[in-house]
Amino acid sequence: MKMSKSETDLGKLAVGYARVSTTGQGDKGTSLEAQRRAIRTFSDHMGYRLIEVFEDAASGAHEKSFNMRPNLNHALDCMKENDAILVVYDWDRFSRYRGVPEQLKKRGISKDRVLCVKSGEDLRRASEAAVFERASFDREMISRRTKDGMAAKKRAGETFGNPDIKNVQASGVKAYSAKADRVVHEIVEHIRRGTLDDKDSCGVVAKKLNAAGLLTAHDKSWNKDRVKGPLRKARALIKAEQSSESDDIDEEGYEHEITFGMF
Repeated sequence: MKMSKSETDLGKLAVGYARVSTTGQGDKGTSLEAQRRAIRTFSDHMGYRLIEVFEDAASGAHEKSFNMRPNLNHALDCMKENDAILVVYDWDRFSRYRGVPEQLKKRGISKDRVLCVKSGEDLRRASEAAVFERASFDREMISRRTKDGMAAKKRAGETFGNPDIKNVQASGVKAYSAKADRVVHEIVEHIRRGTLDDKDSCGVVAKKLNAAGLLTAHDKSWNKDRVKGPLRKARALIKAEQSSESDDIDEEGYEHEITFGMF
């Protein structure tokens, strides 16, 4: 149905579309009548002149339903002929198929030319919002199913991961600590032999240890950053040994003096 130029000059034009799923619902008229009233009220309020409300009693749930609804196609033809917008009561009354925006695009109809009474937005905005809403819903459902599944397995006595993980971790730490200690003692021996000097910088010590074939506790070559900790510990051990030897000498001298004084 194409409007005459005098009719279209009266204002913006709109075409309505209403749908129920079954003929029984259509015959009762309640749902269709409610949709018609909502579409008319919305159009009047928005300043649109409503050309006609087209109705279908058919499913909107699958891809083929778009072309199988004759009055939907009449509504789309009418809105294109009159450069009108399409008004529907709710998006699920228009279609339940997620690919409907692409179907409209193939018909040369922009998503922002379809308005929804219930949400008060066009199909473009609704589609964008639905993408985020669906993604959020999917993430929530996956998380919920995962948690529910894990809870059920725990109730059944199942253990997650490696049950010996704590023992494995502890033994690993202990083994590394022992290896690190051996490396420090190797550095101590180099200091005792005079291979390393107290005045040597970390960079010089790293080069000497690499030349000697000694690796770090992680089996890597030395650099000035890796050598700082072990070298500090080795020098502390040497200092402690020297301090202990000095104390022994002092004690021996002190005892000798006491013995000498007793005669």
